[in-house]
Order: sequence, then C-alpha cells, then structure tokens
Amino acid sequence: MIETVVNEYRTEAVLTSIIILLSGALVLQNFGGQQQGSETEELQIVASELIGFEPMSYSISHRKVPEPEGLNIELKTASFTAASLNTLTTEDPVLGVVSNTRLVEAYNNDKEFEVMAPWYREGMCGYREMSVGQLVTDKDSDIQEPEDLYGEKVGLIGGRTGGSAMALQTALRSEGINLSRIQFEGVTSENAPVLVREGELAAAMFDSSNIVSPDFDDNYRTVIDFGETLHDTYGAVPPSQFVVVREKYYEEDPEKYEKGTQWLRDNFDWARDNMEQISRARSEGEGEAAGKPVDLLMNKSTCFSRIGEFNQEDKQVLEDYFETAKDVGVIDQIPDIDSVFDGAVERSYR
Repeated sequence: MIETVVNEYRTEAVLTSIIILLSGALVLQNFGGQQQGSETEELQIVASELIGFEPMSYSISHRKVPEPEGLNIELKTASFTAASLNTLTTEDPVLGVVSNTRLVEAYNNDKEFEVMAPWYREGMCGYREMSVGQLVTDKDSDIQEPEDLYGEKVGLIGGRTGGSAMALQTALRSEGINLSRIQFEGVTSENAPVLVREGELAAAMFDSSNIVSPDFDDNYRTVIDFGETLHDTYGAVPPSQFVVVREKYYEEDPEKYEKGTQWLRDNFDWARDNMEQISRARSEGEGEAAGKPVDLLMNKSTCFSRIGEFNQEDKQVLEDYFETAKDVGVIDQIPDIDSVFDGAVERSYR
C-alpha cells in the first residue's frame, strides 16, 4: 500500500538535516549515452522506488527507451521518503516526486511547483473489476456493509494519516458514514490479516499482495472497495504522488522538463506493453518478486499506474481528499486547487 509522508518535519532546518542523512540512500544511474557538448542539456530526475516502479525500472535499466534528443538524464532512485524530501529541500533544478499532501503543504508555505504528471496511483485493476484499495473483514464476520463498522475497531495501514487510509476515509464520507463513530487503529500490512482473522479487528485495510492472492475469497470478504467507490463517485482514484519541478525552473526551460516527463512515461508504457516478459524475469531473479507466480505479478501490475494523465475528475476527488486530510490534521488548509493543478490538466489534454 501507499505510504504518505505526514507532518513530522515542520521546519526547513529539520528537513534539510534529514535529507543530508538520507542522501546516501540515493542510487545513481546515469543514462548519458550521448556525447557531452553544447547541444546537450543535463537533467536530474529523483524517483521513488515504491510499488509499481520495478517493471518501469526494468525498462530503464535495459535501455528500452532512448533518451530524448539533446538531453542527458541522470536518474536517482530512493525510498519515497528520501526522494520526496530531496525534491522539497533541494535548490537544484530537479524533476522529482512528492506526495499529494506534501505538495499542498509546499503551496501553503509559498513554495510553488509545476505539477508535471501523477507519479503513482492505485486505480481499478485491469484483470478484474476491483481495486486493491479494500477494507476487508473475515469471511464469517457479521460485518456486511460500512454502517456495521460503527462502534468497531478498524485497522488502517499507516494510521489515519496514511495516503491510502485517507482515500478510504474519503470514500466512507462520500457514502455518508460518520467517521467519528468508528474506532480507527494503526496496523501494518503484515499484521492486519492476522488481527482480522483472530477477531482483534472487525475489519482492516490489506496490502495489495493479499488482495490479489488466489485464496483471498476463501478466508476474507470485502466490506468496501474504496478505490471502486471513489472511481464510481468521482470518476477517478486520487493520485498519491506527483512528478514536479520548482516553478521557477520550469519557466526557464519548460521543454527540458516536458521531455524528461515524457521519457518516464514512455518507459512506463514500454513496461506495461511487455509485462509478461518483465514478470517472468522478476520471478526468476532475485528480490521481493523472486519465486512468485508470473500470473500473480502480472495481475498485480494492472492495479497501479505510473506517470499517467491528470484530468478534471482528479481535481474533484482531490478536493474531498484534501478535506479529509485537513480533518485528520495532515494539512492545515486547502489551497486553491486550480492554481496547483491547472498546468497538469492542460498538459494532459495537449
């Protein structure tokens, strides 16, 4: 599931000290196959290694998509926390990633970014009419619908301030559920199924690996597919992260950042079109996917998108999402949504 960075680091001084400590976690990949010269511009991209990046990373590391003409790309990958903090604190002209709530915080503090595209979104799965954003209960539970959660303990991965948890709460609010009547507790992706199975929790959010598991229906039942609910209500599941660049740098050379964003999008498109090949390589290799069934990896990959488009429906769902974020104390105020995202909407319709 998605982990969203919350308001732990309030000041620039703290942010800067943390990014200095985390900078050693950045893994550098230089794709400078072009000759250096006066016609070649340098572009540094800092990307997070969250779920869904592995197939895209395969395309990048195997150089399936050439660099844009006239651009020498230096790609750094890191944990989402490190990548986001780097994006927020660096004074260098970097094409980076940041969470939706951190983006709002930056605007509230007069630090403006040009939003290039969504970086990560959990949407509707391509192999089945469902999303991986689900609140789950035991198969034999008395919980049948969201109203049955009143007075019950419900587990949220990352607590109430996690990105996916706020998406769930937004979906529940859209269904008329009074959140104050539910006892929310923080859980991990590892212990959530155990706590539900043992009856310690009436329901909980599950990790995507549990949701797409072939034996899910044998043991559990969905109380609400909140990704599907948001999609049906607003026409979109809100992106949790965005590709951004400081507005002042974008205005100096918009073409460079447009090219860099398109290069990322082309790599994601190549990965999506060659998912069986990538899933087989991941299953037969090392790392977290080693030994997992190819079909399972392919199915899971259809539930996430990288570097997608952004439209009016996204703005509408984010307005209510940010209302939830304000209610749970993640952001202090909601900025003018049009001023933050209009560039991204316009870019998607070109």
